[in-house]
Amino acid sequence: MEQNRNIEVFDDIGNVSKRVQQLRHEGVDERRVILFSKHSPPTEFTREHDVEIRMGEGNLWQKFESLFTDKDGEERATEDLQFTPYEETEFSNAMDADQYVLYIPYQSIAQVQLEDEEKIDLSKRDNY
Repeated sequence: MEQNRNIEVFDDIGNVSKRVQQLRHEGVDERRVILFSKHSPPTEFTREHDVEIRMGEGNLWQKFESLFTDKDGEERATEDLQFTPYEETEFSNAMDADQYVLYIPYQSIAQVQLEDEEKIDLSKRDNY
């Protein structure tokens, strides 16, 4: 069975940057990668990479909503990703240790390329 996603934990933003570059070379669209952190990454990282950045404890609204639900800010920040219990534990431990977590949705390279390409059939145009 092909893995559809993965989380990876890093202590250093430099290692995160190297991993994102490696993923780019492997054909993974970095716009689909999500970086979770307790703190905003350095400006150099955000200029170099086009990954989605989420605060690991949730944004202000998610923290507020957590006051009225049985889910804490961390759960609300990741609920759209539907983590497995193992991934939830790894994520929570990493956030407690002030580490960086990369969420990598592995899709086939062909599928990503098809989604990003625009198809134009010039044979049906008669004004050229």
